[in-house]
Amino acid sequence: MHSVSSSWNNLLSSGLTADDVSPHILRQIRNINLTLVVEIVLAMIFLWRNAQWDITFRVFGIGGALLVAISCLIAFRRYRYINLFSGCSTLIVYVGIVPGIYTSGGIAGEAILWLAVPPVLAGLLVNKKAIILAMLVSCSIVGHIALLELQGVDMISQTPIEHQMSQRILQNIAVIITLGILSYGYLRHVAQSQQQLEQSLSELEKEIAQREVAQQESIRSHNEKNQFFANMSHELRTPLNSVLGFSSQLVEKHDTLSPERLKKSLVSINRNATHLHALINDLFDLSQVESSTLSVTRRPIDLNNLISGIAEDLYGSANQSNLELIMDLETNLMTLGDPLRLSQVFLNLIDNAIKYTREGFIKISSQKSTETQIIIELIDNGDGLCPEDQEKIFDQYNHLRNPFHQPSTATALGLPLTKKLLELHDGKLEFESTLGEGSTSRVILPRDMPSPSP
Repeated sequence: MHSVSSSWNNLLSSGLTADDVSPHILRQIRNINLTLVVEIVLAMIFLWRNAQWDITFRVFGIGGALLVAISCLIAFRRYRYINLFSGCSTLIVYVGIVPGIYTSGGIAGEAILWLAVPPVLAGLLVNKKAIILAMLVSCSIVGHIALLELQGVDMISQTPIEHQMSQRILQNIAVIITLGILSYGYLRHVAQSQQQLEQSLSELEKEIAQREVAQQESIRSHNEKNQFFANMSHELRTPLNSVLGFSSQLVEKHDTLSPERLKKSLVSINRNATHLHALINDLFDLSQVESSTLSVTRRPIDLNNLISGIAEDLYGSANQSNLELIMDLETNLMTLGDPLRLSQVFLNLIDNAIKYTREGFIKISSQKSTETQIIIELIDNGDGLCPEDQEKIFDQYNHLRNPFHQPSTATALGLPLTKKLLELHDGKLEFESTLGEGSTSRVILPRDMPSPSP
């Protein structure tokens, strides 16, 4: 049963699939082949009947139609000239029915019904112009036959009297079946076209939605960049104004300023200049990371020594903020990395924790490390961040303002840059925070495994 169905589909599709031609062309091919098969079957039935009755004119016409239909079915499989074979399918009906009309009673005969088939067939297989042309041809044939009868031409039915009733029944059934098959093919064509249209509309809606999302993302990115430049201008202008203000004061009033006042001014200049320098360095480093031009020089590093040194440098800043720095590091935390870049990573993280913690503690622990990974956690009991702010901390175009306005060497680009620097070391940075309870920054780096002894 499956092989019969496969052969039938292969016949109707002329051996083609949806991968070979468009769905629209494949439907046209199937409709033409289906029409030719129906014409062949009906022609064989009527040819057999009229051969029994020895009606030569009908046999000649129906036989010619059968020959043309078989030839078209074979040739169409190879050449697939759709317009040509669509026209031939309509012409075959005329070749077969005109002799039947002349030999079956003319206008009053049963064969005249077949003249309604070609216009329907032309509409299904060809186009609107073909419908009009077929209607004109059918009407012309009817008019010609009527004119001949008015002139006295007697078109007597040559069908044997005892078979005229069965011939009429067969003719009507054949017309009904033919029109039904053609209507089914047309409706199927309409349904498939509608399905294809709905699919195209769905794809168009998806494309429009994607473009809207892309447009919104572009607008968001544009706004974020504008905000970023505004923030950077503020970040640069604030320490620069301090440097200019204090330096101008030193230039203008250096003779009248006390040594203590001179020292405070120089300390302020140094602090703001350091912040400016750090900000510019972060901007430069981030641009290098984005353009893939920043390189890291890897060598064995003991993170215990590196982090302890940074914590010692920041102890004074933590003490000023009433923060306790708690160190809980293993003794052997060897990894491969660039000392300068990893120092930058942990300086940014620890200083950022000090920046956003009002009082309490900051714990630096490596107790969750494994045999293959070093996991450094920086835990604080600060106010924490809400989920919306957590999404922004790694975006270089968004940064959070320090709610406590405490002095800090951290810059607005610290966490985005830190994340990218860790990725250059085959590591990653994770961040967890609960509003009102604190935050945890987690650095994960591959452990430098010692080579086995020979």
